[in-house]
Amino acid sequence: MRTARSVLSISATIAAAALLATAASCALLTDPSFPGNARQFQPPIRFVVWWRLVQSCAGQTGDYSTIRWYTVPTGSLWGSGQQTTGRTYLWGGPRIVLDEAYAFDDEGLVRHEMLHALLNAAGHPRQFFVEQCGGIVPCSGTCTDEAGDYPMAMATDSVVRPSRLTHLVSVSPSPASIAADSGYVLIVVTARNTESRSFWVPIEFGPGFTGGSFWFHAGGIGAAQLYGGDTIASFAPGQVRRYVFTQRLDGSAAAYVGAQTARGGFSSGQSAPVAFEIVP
Repeated sequence: MRTARSVLSISATIAAAALLATAASCALLTDPSFPGNARQFQPPIRFVVWWRLVQSCAGQTGDYSTIRWYTVPTGSLWGSGQQTTGRTYLWGGPRIVLDEAYAFDDEGLVRHEMLHALLNAAGHPRQFFVEQCGGIVPCSGTCTDEAGDYPMAMATDSVVRPSRLTHLVSVSPSPASIAADSGYVLIVVTARNTESRSFWVPIEFGPGFTGGSFWFHAGGIGAAQLYGGDTIASFAPGQVRRYVFTQRLDGSAAAYVGAQTARGGFSSGQSAPVAFEIVP
């Protein structure tokens, strides 16, 4: 998908709602108490692309074709005494059950449940849910209780320029194909604190944008930016923040077949250019 400037805008309200939606998601089940109102559905192609990303960050491989997918009416999924938006059942599975209000739009929730299915184990190991796949899968609520979180910077810690972070961008699959996977492409933007101390990073104007946190520019694919209500972000020693942009190449991308370059970053910081290729 290519326009003069294609911008994906996510408001602070929507971002906050998504966080709440995933906060109580999935305490992995190994018992047979499968919801009686669950209805099976055929997952869209983009789920396959997300599965490959989850395998990559986890360093694990699994058989996606063995997963069965279900939805339940909004507000009817419960686990551990609380309402939830997604649960993964290993007994008779893997079976992933999603609240129908979030099943197709909350990609973080879907990838979170995919990681449970891939690991085939209960709980939220910090190695996978925070360190290796943090930002690719959300971790809050029960997940944070079990896996922990990075400590917030102190009020007395320094405010540093976004350029102090190490910024990376990747395009997946590579090469990006207009025909394969219905043209879905993932751009993963990473910001890492490589220092041994905590600090704060202001969220200010990004290159070519009007302000936001994560962003990318990728020739032939377009450009996008994550908007939010925060004006400053905490980075603990070694902390990694990531965001996944899901884009879809359409027919207009045919004009950009060949070598392309991507950049991305957090706030006004930016990565080195990364070469990738678009194929028919």
